[in-house]
Amino acid sequence: MGKERLCEADASNKKTSANIIGAIVSFLFIILAILLLIGSFLFPDKISTLRAQATNAIAPAITAITHPLTQIQSAIQNINDYVNLKNKYRALKADNEKLMAWYLEAQSLQAENKALRKLAKISETKAIKKHKILTTTILNDTSADFAKSVIIRAGYADKISKDSVVVSPYGLAGRVVEATDHNARVMLITDINSRVPVMIHIDGQLIHALLAGQNNDLPIVTHIKDQALRNKLLKNEGTHAFTSGTGGLFPYGIPVGRLHIADNGSLQIKPYMKSGSLFFVDVLKSQTSPPQDMEAK
Repeated sequence: MGKERLCEADASNKKTSANIIGAIVSFLFIILAILLLIGSFLFPDKISTLRAQATNAIAPAITAITHPLTQIQSAIQNINDYVNLKNKYRALKADNEKLMAWYLEAQSLQAENKALRKLAKISETKAIKKHKILTTTILNDTSADFAKSVIIRAGYADKISKDSVVVSPYGLAGRVVEATDHNARVMLITDINSRVPVMIHIDGQLIHALLAGQNNDLPIVTHIKDQALRNKLLKNEGTHAFTSGTGGLFPYGIPVGRLHIADNGSLQIKPYMKSGSLFFVDVLKSQTSPPQDMEAK
């Protein structure tokens, strides 16, 4: 207990001494400040010179002290600027991704709208208008493979059955060869198994023929009645071909393509249908027989 009391007394004495010293130093600074104030009035030139010398003397020390602080402050500001720029970059990147998504969606909608407008236009033609039509989309396009066909999003549930005729925005696409409740496979007119009765109008005469797919983009024209009609076709490249309606499978008058003469002299048709770029198609739910007065002359 005695030692603790001695330590407490010693600490108290030291604190009292420190307070006294602090008071003395403060008093001396006050006296010095008063003397300097008086001196600045009585001896302004000498005090000014003394102030300049003092400033010169302590300037290096102030510079040495403030320089690291300035560097630290600059580094902190750079870090803050970097963080702000990074946040702005992230925000701009997010905005750019949103804009790109909107742009792609707009492009997709524009393409769909364009395709639907073309499909609506061909659906208004006389040959198709009288049929009940179902507009649907392509689920899978295998027209680049050996079998030239597409899968559509329509089936028995939509009253679509085998041999239903399918029309693209440009012209005849093909016919349904297989169907399920909600999907169907369409054999395109370019498939090697496809056969479409067609007619080609030249100088008021309807020339009937059969369009046979070759698994390429140019089906051939076969079963022409005689050589005279064939020679007539050879002189009229670019003439339009339509479905003739013969056999009752394909309705009369659907646009098919243009007559093309191959280098070897064979007759081909360039289909209006653009294989590989189908998106929307119309499926005809009903069919009619060809007009009796439109037989070949």
